[in-house]
Amino acid sequence: MQDARTDSAAERFGLSLVYWGEEDAAALGPTLREATRILEGLALEYEILVPGAADDGRRRCAVEATRIHNARVRYVEAPDALTYGRALRLAATQARFSQVALVACAGDLASLPELVGLAQDQPILCATASSRGEPLPGRALAWLYNLSARLLLHVPIRECRASATVPAFQQSVLKEILPESEGAFVQAEVLARAKQRGLGAVEVVSHGRAGPSGRHAEGGAALASALLAMLRFWWCR
Repeated sequence: MQDARTDSAAERFGLSLVYWGEEDAAALGPTLREATRILEGLALEYEILVPGAADDGRRRCAVEATRIHNARVRYVEAPDALTYGRALRLAATQARFSQVALVACAGDLASLPELVGLAQDQPILCATASSRGEPLPGRALAWLYNLSARLLLHVPIRECRASATVPAFQQSVLKEILPESEGAFVQAEVLARAKQRGLGAVEVVSHGRAGPSGRHAEGGAALASALLAMLRFWWCR
């Protein structure tokens, strides 16, 4: 049987949505139903991938309960703990459609209509949230980190934190720019690799998101570590 990822579905415009948020099972069902409602309203082919551990029975059961009403939702076993970098790699290998988007929380779903409207013509899109709701120290550190990414790596996006971004990629492009790192530097690394290959990235300020997703927000230590990783990447490239 032909692999589903290599048939004509991969060539048609459609969206593979990867929901990598570590949401508890009770909240996951409503989130998947809301994702379904939004994607159905966009009138496009789609699927929703939910990665999780092989032994995470509650998460798997929440997905299977949603599949009763929507067979386009599927559980994908992930061998390691969920991170943004691993979610990107999973999207590159498991997605069935030409476009992929990654969301980490229910609040990210509001950005999907804005992304889908532009996705067919752009290799990389990033819907970014306003940072106005963040504490001042966090905003200052994020500003320093993002400024460093623009100056050192020449990324065209003002916001390089995964927690403050809902990204969408052409799957063929994503396969070329997968990160080698883990942690908070991953998003900036992906954008830098795209820049090296002459691939454009477009930023969309999302009016549907109030700020970075709290559960995945990068703290000061994570951003400091990411800045060191950025310097190593810049020095070695």
